[in-house]
Amino acid sequence: MTKIRVLFNVISTLDLNVIVPKVKSLGINSISIFGTLQYKKLPEHFKVVGNEFKEVVVNLYHPPTFENRQNWKQTLRHDGERIIAALTESGINHYAWMIELNLYGQSFNPLVKGYVNRNELHEHFNTFYEIAHDVNPDAKVIIVPYPHGLINLDCGIKGWRSWWIKHGEKLKFDLVSLNAHIGTWIPAPTKANVYSHLTNSIGFLQDRGYPVFYVEVGYPTHGLKPLIGWFGWGREKDQVKMLKICYQALKAMKVPYMQICEFIDPHPEKQIYESFYGKEGKKPAFLGITVTEELHWGLLKNDGTEKLACKLIRLITKS
Repeated sequence: MTKIRVLFNVISTLDLNVIVPKVKSLGINSISIFGTLQYKKLPEHFKVVGNEFKEVVVNLYHPPTFENRQNWKQTLRHDGERIIAALTESGINHYAWMIELNLYGQSFNPLVKGYVNRNELHEHFNTFYEIAHDVNPDAKVIIVPYPHGLINLDCGIKGWRSWWIKHGEKLKFDLVSLNAHIGTWIPAPTKANVYSHLTNSIGFLQDRGYPVFYVEVGYPTHGLKPLIGWFGWGREKDQVKMLKICYQALKAMKVPYMQICEFIDPHPEKQIYESFYGKEGKKPAFLGITVTEELHWGLLKNDGTEKLACKLIRLITKS
């Protein structure tokens, strides 16, 4: 049975005494959060979620690495050994390495608006894998491709699939997941398109011997449903429809987890689009236009009230 897990983008801004019971009330016992290897001391919320949830995934990043600074390898090992040890002590063994999660072999690095050699990006990924396993024998390093048809076309006409065959399978990892925001960043105008895109992407990896650990999906309740028939950025009832069809596809493919991005809408003044994009309160932008849907992906509104999708989640988890 496919289980539900949720992603938190801004868990450091939340009151865990309130949030943890809300997550569990939906029958959810697995979560993903973000973290950096540059903490001087591991924040308390990691210890809390390590105790409260099973199979916590931390999406880790490291500024010296993604900025390709000199001596990145030495600083990555210095920082990585310390933080991986602390995460291990907190019972957290699953790590998605963000340089691979976001870039997975593309030449252009959007975090620093420059070009980084593909071989160096792969070396970054493999070095993190080695550090994680040196420190934690139970480490599970997760590689997370993004199955968009237009990504990695420089590897071949099959895009990300060509990249996976040519590069991905040669990297060091323990688990494979997919970041598949169907109907938003990945076009899918109908339910059939959503279903087929997910099952075909998962099936591609399964057929090559790589079972998928989780697939991240999501749908922002931005308020308006595009008239042309695309799922796009819509309403709460559209979020329910999207998550339902995604779940049906993942269940059919026997994927252990559907990861929903994200659990709660961030408060506008507490939005942190992760440290590499800017400070608290800054919203992401694309081509100079504010990406306002980042404030609406949650299963809960920012005041903690539930959206319609929570009813669907309870039906799935039988909570």
